[in-house]
Amino acid sequence: SSVILGVFLLYKKKTTIKGLFQVSFASIWGMRNSFKTLTLAFALGSIISKDLHAGTYIATAISGNIPLFLLPVIVFGLSTITTASTGSSWGTIALMMPLAIQAIASLSTSSIPIALASTPLLYQTIGAILSGSVAGAHISPLTEATIISSLSAGANHLLHVKTQTLYAIPSIIGASIAFIIASAPTNSAYPVNLLLLALLAGLSITLLMLTWQNKKAKKWTI
Repeated sequence: SSVILGVFLLYKKKTTIKGLFQVSFASIWGMRNSFKTLTLAFALGSIISKDLHAGTYIATAISGNIPLFLLPVIVFGLSTITTASTGSSWGTIALMMPLAIQAIASLSTSSIPIALASTPLLYQTIGAILSGSVAGAHISPLTEATIISSLSAGANHLLHVKTQTLYAIPSIIGASIAFIIASAPTNSAYPVNLLLLALLAGLSITLLMLTWQNKKAKKWTI
């Protein structure tokens, strides 16, 4: 995009090659604090996930004696916590996916490769991993998007994380309830009605909590 923009500006004679280099250097220099913070965040995330194996310890907790229908919401919570701690959503997905699938296979007395008919919660569990990874990245102070957003806007980084978390909590609660409803015991491998009910319940709870939060914030600002 920078190359295309530079060519366009040169074509329109809005700048010179020397001017492009000056602007590019000034832009890179202005982002130096972001690069420093990102480097430290990557180093800390690598230590937590690879050296301390915090993600592995958290993920293996799902293999205990728990009701099968609670597995997706537990996986969702663990994925959210792991990503928020490490700052890597892709790392959480790579970590949780094989462990969660192995856990659901053992809890449902299935063997790998598992058949969907004998493991109706497979889709919900995979969705919980993806959703939890995204949710954790949104509230983590270590993710690239959060760091760059706060530094680019000149905002306090931890305050920016706090404001994001306040709006993310209703979504996390709504998603948790939706996963519980969607995973309720059923005889069908494709419980369409149950999934629709879960979607509506999750959206309704999220919107109600956000509406209440908004009214409360307006009351405080008056």
